[in-house]
Amino acid sequence: TEDILRYKTDAIEFTINGGGGGEIQTNAVYRDPTAWHHVFVKYDSNASGGAGDYMRMFVNGAEVTSFATDSNPSSGLDSNLLDGAIIAVGAYPDGSQNFSGYLADLIVTDNGNESVTDFGEYDSDTGIWIPKDPSTLTYGGNSFWLAFDDPSYATYGVGKDSSGRGNHFTPVSLG
Repeated sequence: TEDILRYKTDAIEFTINGGGGGEIQTNAVYRDPTAWHHVFVKYDSNASGGAGDYMRMFVNGAEVTSFATDSNPSSGLDSNLLDGAIIAVGAYPDGSQNFSGYLADLIVTDNGNESVTDFGEYDSDTGIWIPKDPSTLTYGGNSFWLAFDDPSYATYGVGKDSSGRGNHFTPVSLG
């Protein structure tokens, strides 16, 4: 089973697969290939707000509430993301569905207490959403931060985990 965050037909889709899995896909489309987007998703199948709060998505600091697809997972369903499953960045684990774009950072935490404002804020002069420095975050055991900024880093190159947890990725099929 796979947990997926991807662009799909110009929309953004977040999927938790498995028995009773869920999926949300934006009604909004994101077609400007030169635009920077900050996408924050949160999964908590035990959220106190009920099924509508299990899967949440924010784009550039604003919560997305209008979805073309909005199916919620079963209460208590664990994600496979940080449970030893293969994590593919930029493609499906089988190598298909390649991402065509740039990633500045990929941060996954297993703390569960983060909010979108831990990762970004609105610039007081421009009103534009800007990222915060991820080095100030607290990273739990299976968390990782791929900053994609150190291609010379020994074995892992762009797969270096910058969180300090040592959860490095092995780059495959780059090119």
